[in-house]
Amino acid sequence: MKTFVFLTGSSSVGKTTLMDSFHDHYTIMPSLQQKYTIDTDHDSMPTHDAVQVNVHKIGMAFRDIRAQLGNPSWEELQAKPEVGIAQQNGGMQVYEDRILTAAHSDMQGVLLFERNPLDIIGYSYAFGLPLDHIQHLEQQALKIFQILTTMHKVVFVYRKVDWSFPYDRQNNARPDERVRRVCDHWIGKQIDFYSMNGMPNLTIHHSVNKGEAEVDEIMKLVVNGYSQNNSNRSGTAS
Repeated sequence: MKTFVFLTGSSSVGKTTLMDSFHDHYTIMPSLQQKYTIDTDHDSMPTHDAVQVNVHKIGMAFRDIRAQLGNPSWEELQAKPEVGIAQQNGGMQVYEDRILTAAHSDMQGVLLFERNPLDIIGYSYAFGLPLDHIQHLEQQALKIFQILTTMHKVVFVYRKVDWSFPYDRQNNARPDERVRRVCDHWIGKQIDFYSMNGMPNLTIHHSVNKGEAEVDEIMKLVVNGYSQNNSNRSGTAS
């Protein structure tokens, strides 16, 4: 069984840090109350009906696409629509290929993606790219998730920008505040659309930076599916 988890959000909200906080392996053990707990102790001895869940971390950078375009700056992506469109189209295609390749692979467990196709849409809005281009990306992302949710459980882990947290552009490696803010706004609009869409097997987790505690919360979102599928027992995440 596979569960697709997409870390979602604008620049510098902690997606990569959150991804690095996940262990590669979890043991899901039923408690006496028939609720399920997460055990991260690799040396513990699982009970006979415990479920072993592996986490596969999948990066979503598309450096080759950017290199082909001359590694455009954030300013160029806004000032030159043809460059912005080429990067965003290429990036979305990379995302689609990686997601659908994972869907048809032999990997089982949690497939944890560093970014979400919705992030590309948010940045396209922030770059001021033409509406027809953005609508094409929206349809492409929708098709990806329609395919996934017919076969697998999907979780969006959505983290908004925390404006109280200092933002460091790190020598222009990150966008300016306007791009970051507009991207954050439009990702939120995309999340609202998917929340109201009623797509089966889709869960949206509104993320708050709580370190390991949040990792446990996210893992528990997938517990019920694994417990029912593997142990044929009813229960909810504890």
